[in-house]
Amino acid sequence: MAINIGFDNTIPSFGSSNLNLRNLVINSGSFQGWTVQQLFDEANKKIGGCAASTLSFSTFNDALTLINEGYDNGTPMNKFLTCPPPCTLSLSLKQDAITQVSCFDGSNGAINLTVSGGVAPVKFLWSNGSTSEDISNLSSGSYSVVATDVYGCTATILPVSLANPSPILISGSLTESTSCVCNGTATANVSGGKASYSYLWSNNATGTNSISSLCAGPVSVTVTDANGCKKAFDLGSVTRTEGCVATEIVSFTQKMRANGTPVNVDRSIPELALGVPQYNNAPGTFFSLGFGGNVVLKISGGIYDRPGNDLSISETTFGPQPCNSYPEKARIFISGDGVSWTDKGVVCQDGQFDIFPLPCINFVKIVDESNPANFPSDADGFDVDGIQCISNSIARMATDEANNDLGNNAKWISKSVSLFPNPAENQLSVNITGADDNGRIQVNIFDNVGRNVKSMELITMAGNFKFDLPIAELKSGLYNVVVKGKDLMHSAKIVKK
Repeated sequence: MAINIGFDNTIPSFGSSNLNLRNLVINSGSFQGWTVQQLFDEANKKIGGCAASTLSFSTFNDALTLINEGYDNGTPMNKFLTCPPPCTLSLSLKQDAITQVSCFDGSNGAINLTVSGGVAPVKFLWSNGSTSEDISNLSSGSYSVVATDVYGCTATILPVSLANPSPILISGSLTESTSCVCNGTATANVSGGKASYSYLWSNNATGTNSISSLCAGPVSVTVTDANGCKKAFDLGSVTRTEGCVATEIVSFTQKMRANGTPVNVDRSIPELALGVPQYNNAPGTFFSLGFGGNVVLKISGGIYDRPGNDLSISETTFGPQPCNSYPEKARIFISGDGVSWTDKGVVCQDGQFDIFPLPCINFVKIVDESNPANFPSDADGFDVDGIQCISNSIARMATDEANNDLGNNAKWISKSVSLFPNPAENQLSVNITGADDNGRIQVNIFDNVGRNVKSMELITMAGNFKFDLPIAELKSGLYNVVVKGKDLMHSAKIVKK
């Protein structure tokens, strides 16, 4: 059972519409101030048992009877009902009533209505299904609303658009660390979002889109725009350039020979201490310090501390003269910044050092401490052939001979090996005289900073042994070729066209 509003279609004064009747207002009795529609809604709840009501069925019946009998041929007889007030319901938005979404694909938008006029309660229905007066936690999009008061008066506003901000876009660049003092850099290039931007780097640096003094390792940045939107970005890892040989003369002081005269011209060029050591005693391949002289060498990229010895010092001494009979000595200092120096002690002729406790060195200072009284009058002190990192150095190769079965009596015998052509383009011929039968020969090619760029191991036949070493893949430049085996070690520079 349900109560419905209707009209007798035979009464021409009303027609078939019941819309006006439902909005008429009751003037007296228990339902004074109610609309007819509210009364019918309440009555239907009572009849259906859908909601508790303190009103009795007779009360509802009395009111419904008055409504039913309140008209006679379209003329109000008992003034039980009156017309509703005029519709005055309206909606508006103040200047600050719209909160735009602050971040890309965010959901913090909001719309706050201003409601005026109408008769409470006012109901709201938004295009997103919300029924509250104000809505929040909105993503980008278009929103509209219809408000309806108790008398069925409606109001609406034009659709409100919430824009989706542009995303924060980040690209980045890194430069490698080429020094022990950590000189890598990182730069973040930012667009989108809302300027200005703040930066928080993975090393806790803030305030700028570029940072410097970076060591090797991963780098990331978090960018925050003016709206507080954040974007994290991984730039990758700063790499480090590791050096192996001296690449620059920082300073030098050449002193005199044992008899007080200047060192020969062909031994007075400090740049001869740069690059890979030659190990062949040939004129024009080393720099003589003179007694009490010194030289400071720089290693581009630096030599890093690893287990065991890290640095090899190579000195040129003519003939197989041991240190106790020809004590050419030098004190070795190492440094990461060229300012603070660590004394690693004295080397007699060749020597090796562990650079610990320094993690990395860019500078080596060699100071002659030879006693001129122990030498012939034309001796010229410590002769610097070069320095080299142990990891790629010939010194390490010679030290490891006992472990790789190449023999432990390596000697420099330049006349037993020839390399041709020089310059070479696609292949380099290596000719060995006096080779052993079934002997093992190792060939290593180093670039001009001491990196081992090619290696080959061969089994020789007795007598003259010749083989062709392919080098077409090498870049053009200067290389040092080292050939070694039992009782054989040869080093020579070649030019790759």
